[in-house]
Amino acid sequence: MDALALLSENRFSDQQASYDDTVAVLSFLLQQYPTFIVIDGIDECSDIQLLLTTISDIVRATDCRIALLSRPNIDLPQEYGDCRQSVPWIFSLNEAHNVEDIGSFLGANLNNMVREGLFGSQVIQQSALEELARRANGMFLWASLFIKYLNSPTLTPYERHAALSKPKISEGLDALYNEILNMLSRRHERERAIAADIFKWLSCAITPLNTAALHMALSIVPGQPTSDTPYIPEFPNSISVMTCGLVESDQDGRVNFSHLSVKAHLESKECSNPGFSLYDASAVHAHLAARCLSYLAHDVPKKPLEELEPFGSTCRASGTTVSSGVSLRTFQSNSSADSGYNSQASQDDEMRLVENANRRTLELSFPLLRYASLFWPVHLSRSLSLPRLNHEEGKPAQYLSTIQQPLQNPITPEMNQQPHDEWIPVLSQFLIDRLAVTVWVEASWRYHLPPNLSRLVPLVEGSKKNIWPRSIEGRELSWVILGLKQLVEALNELRRDHNVHLRANPSLIWKRNIQSATDAMFWPVWDLTPGNCADAPEEMQYTWTNSH
Repeated sequence: MDALALLSENRFSDQQASYDDTVAVLSFLLQQYPTFIVIDGIDECSDIQLLLTTISDIVRATDCRIALLSRPNIDLPQEYGDCRQSVPWIFSLNEAHNVEDIGSFLGANLNNMVREGLFGSQVIQQSALEELARRANGMFLWASLFIKYLNSPTLTPYERHAALSKPKISEGLDALYNEILNMLSRRHERERAIAADIFKWLSCAITPLNTAALHMALSIVPGQPTSDTPYIPEFPNSISVMTCGLVESDQDGRVNFSHLSVKAHLESKECSNPGFSLYDASAVHAHLAARCLSYLAHDVPKKPLEELEPFGSTCRASGTTVSSGVSLRTFQSNSSADSGYNSQASQDDEMRLVENANRRTLELSFPLLRYASLFWPVHLSRSLSLPRLNHEEGKPAQYLSTIQQPLQNPITPEMNQQPHDEWIPVLSQFLIDRLAVTVWVEASWRYHLPPNLSRLVPLVEGSKKNIWPRSIEGRELSWVILGLKQLVEALNELRRDHNVHLRANPSLIWKRNIQSATDAMFWPVWDLTPGNCADAPEEMQYTWTNSH
């Protein structure tokens, strides 16, 4: 559907079509032939009312029959109440209707596991199988996750057989989710960390990550360069095994929770495993901010994102600059000379194609660059704005209440909450590296969002009350605040004095004419050696002033 909707436009095939594009294409296709459509999981849609209303409008205008499958907790729009059919059109199903089907599903899978020796010498009685089907309470999701849980290599044959009659697992999805998470916590440390990171990225990412970006994000170890070797073998197909079915990848490689109830459980107090809990959103956003900053500081080359023109070369008459790394001729058709179109519109189209090609090249080389550049300040702002919650009690962390009575209960080093503060050393490394900062600034302008950290500074200053001032973290935080303030001044001057030029060509941030900061040498200059520019190697003319 997305590919059809984007077919006539200069957009990449992996982008998602808009709502209007999708409706238009679907309406056109349904007018061609009589059609039957089945849509499952209506209750999992982000906007149920919009989906149902749109479906009603499309069906009434075409020769189409449709079946909608959902849990019974949705409200049907008024249009559905006007149906004048003489036969029932709403059927309610309960656990008795599919207990046979669930029993067949469980029996087939358990018999395969027995033949593979996963239960050892233990025998599964037919009565146990029938009881297990009843315990599913009509939920195929429960039955499917239970089978994936039993297939986990972490369990012994005895534990698998004991799970068949374990009453706690039969208490619903939350109980089964907790059992799965407890099993995941027994795995190797790195496997546990990857599974926890998958949950965090899927739950709290500002925008969904594509497969390549998610793979890179899961490979990051804050403060260290990421290895070139594949961090997760057979990604994303291995995701289901690593998370015991809580996360799945579809046929296109897109990764998501196997059901919305998984995300809801991880974000609730019902999640009893603190290693995987997402209840404290502040800590989760701090975790993701640290990884974005680490990617910018250690995994993106410390140089211009596109090849610069030699120093002294003139810009185009229009005032815009095209990177010398991509030629317009690449996008000209062989028949363009006969087309008769030499207008400004065609030139604008060519420029847009060049920009799209350059951006596509960046995404292939650095799949997390766009996300990390645009959203690390958002993650950090949310972390510092949201309350720090105590997982066990569901209340703000104790040290927040002690701030109100500093004389009676002063802050001590033991009160530090490391998960909330892991961004501090990574942000410190990032601010020290002016080359990494400049790459981030160029990327932000290249993605049409000039960087602005003005609102972040007071939030970072406010975090001082949560950290013991004489600790290493406290002293490092004080320097981070000074570095952020200096960077904010430099960014403000860039937007004020060079906004037009940087929007047209973000690579100008590396040129000599960018001299906008409290320190005139704040931004490094990347240039070709004067003289024989064609053969001259690139060198860095860069001055670092240690102002702290």
